Amino acid sequence: FQLGWMSEPIYGKEGDYPPEMKKVYGDRLPTFTPYQKKILKGSADFYGLNHYGTSWAAYDPNTPGSDLSFADVTHDGFPQGMSIWLFGSGWGFRK
Repeated sequence: FQLGWMSEPIYGKEGDYPPEMKKVYGDRLPTFTPYQKKILKGSADFYGLNHYGTSWAAYDPNTPGSDLSFADVTHDGFPQGMSIWLFGSGWGFRK
């Protein structure tokens, strides 16, 4: 949900969080009023994305992550940068 959380209300069709995210987080997400949805939808004409690293994610129905995404994230095969959290891949941004 890293991209959809912020981009779906602005660039999506409904002016709201992604349906998949609403299903997982339910009433823990703040809600938008109809007016807020209307003014959010299409409110930007440029999307700038700052991409730091690449990871593999695999669905794991038995292990909810700290964000309840049920994804097992690994960095297998990616070179590590100078920070412990930074792993890179030139093609990662395009996939």
